[in-house]
Amino acid sequence: MRMGAAETIVHTWLPKLIERIHKRFPGVTLELEVDTSLNLRDGLVNRGLDIAFLLGPVSQPTIQNRPLCSYPLAWVASPRLGLPQSAAVSIETLSTWPIITYPRLSRPYIAIQELMNGLPGRRPRIYGSSSLATIVRMTLDGIGISAIPPRIVRDELASGALHVVKTDAVAMLPGMDFTVSYQA
Repeated sequence: MRMGAAETIVHTWLPKLIERIHKRFPGVTLELEVDTSLNLRDGLVNRGLDIAFLLGPVSQPTIQNRPLCSYPLAWVASPRLGLPQSAAVSIETLSTWPIITYPRLSRPYIAIQELMNGLPGRRPRIYGSSSLATIVRMTLDGIGISAIPPRIVRDELASGALHVVKTDAVAMLPGMDFTVSYQA
């Protein structure tokens, strides 16, 4: 089975699913591709993948989509940046730091870009990466503020190495809705 997964899924529950597939269907061989949702969508449409867990749905008549899971996005920072942990921070304050998030053509990146487009002054710096490990590392190093699901950094949040940055309503981020998508 040729299976594609967005990295958010890999970092949350995909290993448990693979373990269950292995136990229930020991004769099934998995070929796993971890990529951006855009590339996974192309893999499905071009029949290079049998199934994908991605930001969906995929709008193609040959593809079936089923809701899978949702993850809220949050602004996350290292305490080294000195941002308040109890008071709400404005979008203007957030924009003074580099924003570290998903890659350029992803929904989170585009949502952040739209949030910050109307701000006065210089254009905000958005560092996009398809690697969640890189996003987390850059955030831990205090390079900027990340926009990622808190579940991805739950250990870092629990230890105090990172904290969720509270924001005003203007700076709220949309959630990430995933689907399981496959050929009809």
